[in-house]
Amino acid sequence: MMESAETGECLWMVTDDYIFGIRVEKLEKLGKNEDRDWKSHLEKAPIDFRLILPESCTLPRYFIFDSKLFLVGNQTHSGTKIHQISYVGGDTLGTSEAVATGAIPPLPIGFFSFLANIKDDVYLLEHGAAPHLAIKTGLWVLSPRLGSPNWHSMPAPPTEVESHNELPYGFVLNDKLLLHPWTAPGVAFVYYPEPKKWIKLERALSLPDYSVFLGVSSLGDVDDRSVVLTWNPEGLSGPGVKYEIHTLLVDNKDYCILRHQFLDELCEAIQPSYFDDGCSNLDLVDLGNSKVCVIIGGLAEGIPSLCILVVELGLVQEKEQQRFLSVRLLVNRVFDMRPYFLKDRGVQVLCTSFLFSLSNGTLDIDRDSVKDHIGEKVPTLTSASLEAFSRKRSSGEDGPSTEGDNVVKVAQSKGSSLKRRELESGVVGLDKYVEVSQLKDKARELGMKDMTEALEAKEKESEEMVKQITTLQSQLKGRDEKIEALTLKVCELENALKDAKNSKEPMAYDMFGKGFDRARTS
Repeated sequence: MMESAETGECLWMVTDDYIFGIRVEKLEKLGKNEDRDWKSHLEKAPIDFRLILPESCTLPRYFIFDSKLFLVGNQTHSGTKIHQISYVGGDTLGTSEAVATGAIPPLPIGFFSFLANIKDDVYLLEHGAAPHLAIKTGLWVLSPRLGSPNWHSMPAPPTEVESHNELPYGFVLNDKLLLHPWTAPGVAFVYYPEPKKWIKLERALSLPDYSVFLGVSSLGDVDDRSVVLTWNPEGLSGPGVKYEIHTLLVDNKDYCILRHQFLDELCEAIQPSYFDDGCSNLDLVDLGNSKVCVIIGGLAEGIPSLCILVVELGLVQEKEQQRFLSVRLLVNRVFDMRPYFLKDRGVQVLCTSFLFSLSNGTLDIDRDSVKDHIGEKVPTLTSASLEAFSRKRSSGEDGPSTEGDNVVKVAQSKGSSLKRRELESGVVGLDKYVEVSQLKDKARELGMKDMTEALEAKEKESEEMVKQITTLQSQLKGRDEKIEALTLKVCELENALKDAKNSKEPMAYDMFGKGFDRARTS
């Protein structure tokens, strides 16, 4: 049984078919296995949450926008799906189609070669025009600072980029986008978000056969220089590969390599003698506080494994020292991943990994908001309340009606207590019911003319919201009694609305009844 992740920062690991997560707090306490016979100490990986992806993806891409996590599926001619990943509770994640729910605008192009965050902005790049495939060169940005969420076109990469026969590798370093052609070591095309321009560098990160780079920002700048890590698989005389990890001290202006150090002590700490070529991958994640996590996921000596190392890095200040970085090993473990894989899913290779706080993607209610409203006297809904409310709405009266106003007060109380963070929160569902009720009133005024399509659309929207309310109610089970009291109010609302179906004015509440009937049976 996986442990409850609760909220907090986690290490997320994505394979072709799965997302796995481990709390960073737990990660740093995994300890070290001093015995090189790692197979004798192989334990089940301490996964806090797991999700089978909605679609198998050979190269999943992720981005974070408006403090929410999104995963991009396979790129196809028929369209590329974007899935929003949210934390439901316990060891459970939830997914929704982000474009369909309006959480994110659709991609401006069908195919792309690079997608990543630079601070709060999301950059999307396509390189190499192919009109017959509807592919065009361009750079787009999705930014919360540019008004309503939309992809905005930015200056395209220089045409010189296309002169290289192979697709350049893109990555972010020091909040800038770098395109690094595979066939031209040292050449880099750098995009500066401010002032929105590209420049070409001739000696940038000129380390042959290495194209993946991670800046360790938590070490800070050293006289306008940065520490960068890079890695590559090296073939062995026998089966499989080993991974070599290097650190570079680079100039922040032209990204020229000033010093180079092979992290032999880190590489030697990796316990499996080899990893299956093509069935494993290494990734590095900056944990902050000068700590870096090394993750190798895939087949280690033929066993589906997860190799985790955490190291603390330190700058060596003495200039006469050949090595400029010290390494202290904090965690060194190899875990068994077989219990988490379905047999029909094949070998799972690590595609990407990153840090993300579960509290950012949560579907949970705002606990502070709930505490603020616990103890308030919430009006009780009865059939008499609904009848009085109906009479007031039908007559068009604006005067006070204590019983009738209770309907609105309950909805408002729910709205304040269950302050929404996502579309999936319960208050959105209640808001939709109020909106549908208002449409029903409008329909009566117009004699039900020209409102059919609008009502059908709202009915579908309400149905989806009710399903999400049901999910929220299930999350609240077993939590503290004060929060459960709010759920009981929703049940009370359901019973009252059932009574309303037989009242004199059923039309205004017909949509409510349908929605809650669906919620009960779903």
